[in-house]
Amino acid sequence: MGFLDNLSKGFSDFTNSTIQKGKDVANVAKYSRMISDEEKSMTRVFEQIGKEYFAAHSEDFEEEFAELIGSIKEAQARIEEYKEAIKELQGITKCEQCGADVPSGSAFCPECGARVRVEKEPEDISEEAPRRLFCMECGAMIIPGSKFCTTCGHKVEDPLTQEELPPEGPEKENEEDHDEDAQV
Repeated sequence: MGFLDNLSKGFSDFTNSTIQKGKDVANVAKYSRMISDEEKSMTRVFEQIGKEYFAAHSEDFEEEFAELIGSIKEAQARIEEYKEAIKELQGITKCEQCGADVPSGSAFCPECGARVRVEKEPEDISEEAPRRLFCMECGAMIIPGSKFCTTCGHKVEDPLTQEELPPEGPEKENEEDHDEDAQV
Protein backbone atom coordinates (compact mmCIF):
# COMPACT_ATOMS: atom_id res chain seq x y z
CA MET A 1 0.00 0.00 0.00
CA GLY A 2 2.92 2.30 0.23
CA PHE A 3 2.83 3.04 -3.45
CA LEU A 4 -0.83 4.06 -3.41
CA ASP A 5 -0.30 6.15 -0.28
CA ASN A 6 2.60 7.96 -1.93
CA LEU A 7 0.54 8.47 -5.08
CA SER A 8 -2.42 9.76 -3.05
CA LYS A 9 -0.15 12.08 -1.01
CA GLY A 10 1.48 13.40 -4.22
CA PHE A 11 -1.89 14.01 -5.83
CA SER A 12 -3.12 15.73 -2.68
CA ASP A 13 -0.01 17.96 -2.55
CA PHE A 14 -0.44 18.81 -6.25
CA THR A 15 -4.12 19.69 -5.72
CA ASN A 16 -3.34 21.82 -2.65
CA SER A 17 -0.54 23.58 -4.54
CA THR A 18 -2.83 24.25 -7.50
CA ILE A 19 -5.57 25.56 -5.22
CA GLN A 20 -3.08 27.80 -3.41
CA LYS A 21 -1.77 29.16 -6.74
CA GLY A 22 -5.36 29.89 -7.78
CA LYS A 23 -5.97 31.74 -4.51
CA ASP A 24 -2.74 33.70 -4.99
CA VAL A 25 -3.76 34.70 -8.52
CA ALA A 26 -7.19 35.78 -7.26
CA ASN A 27 -5.58 37.80 -4.45
CA VAL A 28 -3.14 39.45 -6.86
CA ALA A 29 -6.09 40.43 -9.09
CA LYS A 30 -8.00 41.73 -6.06
CA TYR A 31 -5.06 43.86 -4.87
CA SER A 32 -4.40 45.11 -8.42
CA ARG A 33 -8.04 46.20 -8.69
CA MET A 34 -7.79 47.94 -5.29
CA ILE A 35 -4.61 49.75 -6.44
CA SER A 36 -6.38 50.84 -9.66
CA ASP A 37 -9.37 52.16 -7.67
CA GLU A 38 -7.08 54.17 -5.38
CA GLU A 39 -5.19 55.59 -8.38
CA LYS A 40 -8.49 56.67 -9.97
CA SER A 41 -9.50 58.29 -6.70
CA MET A 42 -6.18 60.17 -6.54
CA THR A 43 -6.61 61.32 -10.16
CA ARG A 44 -10.03 62.80 -9.33
CA VAL A 45 -8.52 64.61 -6.33
CA PHE A 46 -5.63 65.92 -8.47
CA GLU A 47 -8.16 67.18 -11.03
CA GLN A 48 -10.13 68.91 -8.28
CA ILE A 49 -6.95 70.51 -6.90
CA GLY A 50 -6.10 71.72 -10.38
CA LYS A 51 -9.58 73.16 -10.95
CA GLU A 52 -9.55 74.93 -7.60
CA TYR A 53 -6.03 76.26 -8.19
CA PHE A 54 -7.04 77.54 -11.62
CA ALA A 55 -10.16 79.20 -10.21
CA ALA A 56 -8.16 80.88 -7.45
CA HIS A 57 -4.99 81.74 -9.38
CA SER A 58 -5.83 82.00 -13.09
CA GLU A 59 -4.48 85.57 -13.08
CA ASP A 60 -1.78 85.39 -10.39
CA PHE A 61 -0.09 82.02 -10.93
CA GLU A 62 3.48 80.88 -10.43
CA GLU A 63 5.66 80.95 -13.53
CA GLU A 64 5.92 77.13 -13.75
CA PHE A 65 2.13 77.00 -14.34
CA ALA A 66 2.06 79.65 -17.10
CA GLU A 67 1.97 77.20 -20.02
CA LEU A 68 -0.69 74.98 -18.44
CA ILE A 69 -2.93 77.88 -17.51
CA GLY A 70 -2.47 79.38 -20.98
CA SER A 71 -3.58 76.07 -22.52
CA ILE A 72 -6.69 76.00 -20.37
CA LYS A 73 -7.59 79.60 -21.27
CA GLU A 74 -7.14 78.88 -24.99
CA ALA A 75 -9.38 75.80 -24.71
CA GLN A 76 -12.02 77.84 -22.86
CA ALA A 77 -11.96 80.50 -25.60
CA ARG A 78 -12.41 77.84 -28.31
CA ILE A 79 -15.29 76.29 -26.37
CA GLU A 80 -17.03 79.69 -26.19
CA GLU A 81 -16.57 80.15 -29.96
CA TYR A 82 -18.09 76.73 -30.59
CA LYS A 83 -21.03 77.48 -28.29
CA GLU A 84 -21.68 80.77 -30.10
CA ALA A 85 -21.53 78.97 -33.46
CA ILE A 86 -24.13 76.49 -32.21
CA LYS A 87 -26.38 79.33 -31.01
CA GLU A 88 -26.04 81.07 -34.37
CA LEU A 89 -27.01 77.88 -36.20
CA GLN A 90 -30.02 77.53 -33.89
CA GLY A 91 -31.05 81.15 -34.46
CA ILE A 92 -30.49 82.18 -30.84
CA THR A 93 -29.67 85.87 -30.38
CA LYS A 94 -28.72 88.04 -27.39
CA CYS A 95 -31.18 90.38 -25.71
CA GLU A 96 -30.09 94.00 -26.20
CA GLN A 97 -31.25 94.88 -22.67
CA CYS A 98 -29.89 92.09 -20.45
CA GLY A 99 -27.72 89.92 -22.71
CA ALA A 100 -29.75 86.72 -22.15
CA ASP A 101 -30.16 84.14 -24.91
CA VAL A 102 -33.35 84.67 -26.90
CA PRO A 103 -34.66 81.74 -28.98
CA SER A 104 -35.47 82.43 -32.61
CA GLY A 105 -39.00 83.57 -33.24
CA SER A 106 -39.38 85.12 -29.79
CA ALA A 107 -41.00 88.54 -29.59
CA PHE A 108 -39.85 89.15 -26.00
CA CYS A 109 -36.79 88.26 -23.92
CA PRO A 110 -37.45 85.32 -21.58
CA GLU A 111 -35.32 86.93 -18.82
CA CYS A 112 -36.23 90.63 -18.74
CA GLY A 113 -39.32 90.82 -20.96
CA ALA A 114 -37.83 93.42 -23.32
CA ARG A 115 -39.23 93.47 -26.84
CA VAL A 116 -36.87 91.74 -29.24
CA ARG A 117 -36.06 93.62 -32.40
CA VAL A 118 -36.60 91.29 -35.32
CA GLU A 119 -34.36 92.00 -38.23
CA LYS A 120 -35.84 90.92 -41.52
CA GLU A 121 -33.45 89.43 -43.98
CA PRO A 122 -33.35 91.36 -47.22
CA GLU A 123 -35.25 89.68 -49.99
CA ASP A 124 -33.18 88.40 -52.86
CA ILE A 125 -34.11 90.59 -55.80
CA SER A 126 -31.46 89.25 -58.11
CA GLU A 127 -32.44 88.02 -61.52
CA GLU A 128 -31.93 84.43 -60.36
CA ALA A 129 -34.66 84.79 -57.73
CA PRO A 130 -37.96 83.42 -59.02
CA ARG A 131 -40.74 85.94 -59.50
CA ARG A 132 -43.93 85.27 -57.65
CA LEU A 133 -47.00 85.72 -59.79
CA PHE A 134 -50.55 86.11 -58.57
CA CYS A 135 -53.91 85.62 -60.26
CA MET A 136 -55.58 88.83 -61.43
CA GLU A 137 -58.98 87.38 -60.58
CA CYS A 138 -58.64 85.84 -57.10
CA GLY A 139 -55.15 86.83 -55.92
CA ALA A 140 -53.87 83.25 -55.45
CA MET A 141 -50.24 82.50 -56.21
CA ILE A 142 -49.75 81.11 -59.70
CA ILE A 143 -47.59 78.05 -60.19
CA PRO A 144 -44.84 79.00 -62.67
CA GLY A 145 -45.68 77.82 -66.18
CA SER A 146 -49.44 77.47 -65.48
CA LYS A 147 -51.94 78.60 -68.11
CA PHE A 148 -54.83 78.70 -65.63
CA CYS A 149 -55.16 79.58 -61.95
CA THR A 150 -55.45 76.42 -59.88
CA THR A 151 -57.72 78.20 -57.38
CA CYS A 152 -60.36 79.92 -59.56
CA GLY A 153 -59.65 78.61 -63.06
CA HIS A 154 -59.05 82.10 -64.49
CA LYS A 155 -56.84 82.14 -67.60
CA VAL A 156 -53.35 83.35 -66.76
CA GLU A 157 -52.32 86.30 -68.86
CA ASP A 158 -48.82 86.66 -70.29
CA PRO A 159 -46.56 86.07 -67.25
CA LEU A 160 -44.51 89.12 -68.14
CA THR A 161 -47.55 91.36 -67.68
CA GLN A 162 -48.93 89.46 -64.68
CA GLU A 163 -48.85 91.29 -61.36
CA GLU A 164 -46.05 90.36 -59.02
CA LEU A 165 -48.01 91.22 -55.90
CA PRO A 166 -51.47 89.97 -55.00
CA PRO A 167 -54.24 92.44 -55.74
CA GLU A 168 -55.89 94.19 -52.81
CA GLY A 169 -58.85 91.95 -53.44
CA PRO A 170 -60.64 90.83 -56.53
CA GLU A 171 -63.09 93.41 -57.63
CA LYS A 172 -66.38 91.60 -57.76
CA GLU A 173 -68.43 92.33 -60.79
CA ASN A 174 -72.09 92.15 -60.30
CA GLU A 175 -73.66 88.91 -61.51
CA GLU A 176 -75.33 90.54 -64.55
CA ASP A 177 -72.02 91.88 -65.97
CA HIS A 178 -70.40 88.49 -65.42
CA ASP A 179 -73.29 86.72 -67.19
CA GLU A 180 -73.09 89.13 -70.17
CA ASP A 181 -69.36 88.38 -70.59
CA ALA A 182 -70.09 84.68 -70.53
CA GLN A 183 -72.75 84.99 -73.27
CA VAL A 184 -70.59 87.05 -75.67
